[in-house]
Amino acid sequence: MKNFFKTFLINKFQLLLKILFSCFLFLLISGNAFAQINVRGSVHDAKGEPLVGVNVIIVKSNKGVVTNTKGEFDINVSEENAEIEFSYVGFKTKKISLDGRTLLNIVMLEDNKLLDEYVVVGYGTQKKESVTGSVA
Repeated sequence: MKNFFKTFLINKFQLLLKILFSCFLFLLISGNAFAQINVRGSVHDAKGEPLVGVNVIIVKSNKGVVTNTKGEFDINVSEENAEIEFSYVGFKTKKISLDGRTLLNIVMLEDNKLLDEYVVVGYGTQKKESVTGSVA
């Protein structure tokens, strides 16, 4: 009878060790699967001036941030090769593939054509070609 309890306890202990080892492996593997990569950087115009309020969005996701007063941003992505889109009023939208980079320095170019197409009138906007009269 004593031998039975001894083998019973040894079997339970071995089972407990297997369960604990399996949990450890699961946590180790799942930790890498949900790892976040911190990407930071700054956004400037062609003259080197920082751009405040640039939308920084991870393509194919709903995550995004806005640049601060120094034109800097900080965002977490789940993939090393994620694509990030930078957009700002009056500037051409820019898409960048990270390719493993975690520090970005983005220069955005002005889109003068976009600004010339609209004229603000009263409480709305109209295309320049549909406005009659003088436009200053």
